[in-house]
Amino acid sequence: MTLRLLLTLISFPLFAPSLFCQAAASADSTKAATYPPIPEEARRHFIMGTTLFKDARNTADFSRVTSEFKQATELAPQWPEARYHLALAREAAGDYSGAMADLKLYQQFNLSDAEARAVQDKIYVLEAKQEEAGEKQADEQKAAAAKEQKKQEYRDKVGFLAGQWNVASTFHCSCAWDGRVYQSKVMITINGKNLLITNQPSGVLLAKGTMEGDDYTSIQWMRVADTSAWPRQIGRLADCSIAVTVDKPGQQISWKEPTAEQSMPPIWTWDSSCDVQLTR
Repeated sequence: MTLRLLLTLISFPLFAPSLFCQAAASADSTKAATYPPIPEEARRHFIMGTTLFKDARNTADFSRVTSEFKQATELAPQWPEARYHLALAREAAGDYSGAMADLKLYQQFNLSDAEARAVQDKIYVLEAKQEEAGEKQADEQKAAAAKEQKKQEYRDKVGFLAGQWNVASTFHCSCAWDGRVYQSKVMITINGKNLLITNQPSGVLLAKGTMEGDDYTSIQWMRVADTSAWPRQIGRLADCSIAVTVDKPGQQISWKEPTAEQSMPPIWTWDSSCDVQLTR
């Protein structure tokens, strides 16, 4: 925005009619008859606009500058300088179509051939800027749409796992409680590439996953043994790979822990597997 302001100020002497020349021309009887006197309130807004223009740095600043010059033109529509400065302010604020509209109104004043040529060339410059800005805006909108689509795809795939699930766990083993079903709730939390399945409300970690890609089909899952729950689990590996199946249409997730040898004290040795199903 600072560079735009500097370019605008540098180009101003090339395109705008000299304020001093206009002031001198106002002494001419023909000019005086063509342009009625400028109201004092219009001049006040014009001076405020030119003063603010020098220090303007951002869109909000130039919007205020535009407002001042606009009030000046409304109070003195016969004032060429006010109309031209309004065009410059609109250009600095990025309103190229508004700037061109003001310059076309400015062309209706009594301009010299050189001034008329400079203003028309300025309109061509603004047309190029407007086209460039339109292309940039289209690219930004396209990038934003692609980013949102990627987020939606992520939510549709990985995001489907997040949240609270109901759990039905069936343990198969040679002990007395073979086939018993345990009902509970779990929470699946997703943090970047890491997924955690914790029991609720205790918060005990049951399983964990690490994503290798951007969806749940490429997650490496591990069953986490709670060695504090049963003394007979002592000696068991803390983590073991599990096969996870995701049934998105059915709103279900299931995993099967492979049969594992459990080497415990003499009579506590058995084979077991765990089937877990999660539903919404």
